[in-house]
Amino acid sequence: MFTIGICEDNIEFLMELKTKIEKKFFQCNLDCEIYCFYSGEEIIKEILNSNIEFDIIFFDIKLLGINGIETARKISELDDSIIFIFITYLNEKVYEVLDLKIFNFIRKIHFHKEIDRILDSLINRLEYLAEKYPFPVGNVKIYLKLYDIIYLELLNRRVIIHTRTTNYTSNYRFSIILYHNYIYI
Repeated sequence: MFTIGICEDNIEFLMELKTKIEKKFFQCNLDCEIYCFYSGEEIIKEILNSNIEFDIIFFDIKLLGINGIETARKISELDDSIIFIFITYLNEKVYEVLDLKIFNFIRKIHFHKEIDRILDSLINRLEYLAEKYPFPVGNVKIYLKLYDIIYLELLNRRVIIHTRTTNYTSNYRFSIILYHNYIYI
């Protein structure tokens, strides 16, 4: 399941965006949970005070209080793996977000033209991350999403698979695992 945040102070637009995202994820058979926030302070507080780990956050740049750019900067200091997508009427602000690791930028005046293309691109990336790989663990085979695997460790001829929630010890040969787009360090 992908955890998505939307930080937008225009409630009507927020609900339209939420509906578009839910519809697209449903069409692609991907599970998502969407949390809505109306200010940068609100989403930062949620991240600091809960155990929610966002995968994707959509930001309006112009927010009351801390703007979307500063909010994203603060959040990226806490977790730099989150995918950021900015949405705004302020086209000139696109250059201010280029120093952040952003996935894309949607101009509100072109929202209906751009949202489907950007969600399709996002889904393609997420489907790759959601692909499951088999690993023998003991006498059973478990299936892990690439997205959930943090890193693999070779220790005493066993592969330890470190995931977001737990670690698994596999008797897989490390050379078999390496061809699946892993970096060997």
